[in-house]
Amino acid sequence: MGLLEAAILGLVQGASEFLPISSSGHLVLVQHLLGLGGAENLVFDLLLHAATLGAVALAFRRELYALIRGAVGDRAQQRLLMALSVAFLTTVLMALGIESLVKTAFEKPSWVGAFLMTTGGLLYLSPRLRAGSGGLNELGLRQAIWIGLIQGAAALPGISRSGATICAGILAGLHPEAATRFSFLLSIPTIAAAIVWSALHMDGSEVAVAPVAAGMLVALVVGLASIRWLLRIARRGRFDLFAVYTALLGAAAIIGTLVARHR
Repeated sequence: MGLLEAAILGLVQGASEFLPISSSGHLVLVQHLLGLGGAENLVFDLLLHAATLGAVALAFRRELYALIRGAVGDRAQQRLLMALSVAFLTTVLMALGIESLVKTAFEKPSWVGAFLMTTGGLLYLSPRLRAGSGGLNELGLRQAIWIGLIQGAAALPGISRSGATICAGILAGLHPEAATRFSFLLSIPTIAAAIVWSALHMDGSEVAVAPVAAGMLVALVVGLASIRWLLRIARRGRFDLFAVYTALLGAAAIIGTLVARHR
């Protein structure tokens, strides 16, 4: 893998991890177009995820510090920490429950297309069905379980993790910006757990230092920019651009699969 290829993959990972467009689908597609694969690339993917984990931790360092500092004695921070913990544990249980379905979906491009279209539909409809106004301090355990279930379902390729959790938060009554912030905070333990899980189920492989460093740096910088951009969009509560993009991409995947079958 060269520096340019590594930078391209870092760009894709940094943008698609946080923007509501499904990172798994985009990264696999770009790797296929670049002709990449094998154990080395799996290790590289893992390191790119570590870079985006660093991006969200940097972007929300004040919120993380407030959570740690307020874990004892601050009821608002304790409530948020409890909601994050419940949502995360629910995600783990949900993801484990549909693990076989997820593996099957990765082998069926038409399914990925349908899930991308589902993401587009959710992004378009959620702010129109219910105009939430609640803040993070109003998030209850029932809402946290709901968001955790939806995030677990986002293990399916084509279902955007950030898009699904933001929509779930809005439908649960949160303001779009609050739902987006909760989604980003929830991504920290989720991405960390995914990294650990992948590392435990991965064979060792050597990777070149320079491409890895280039890809991780690009993923970190682009990830920070993506977070800031999405937060600005969330203040307006409209995700129409992403809804149209994922819906069109999903339709293209389905059409492409049907054409390939009839050749």
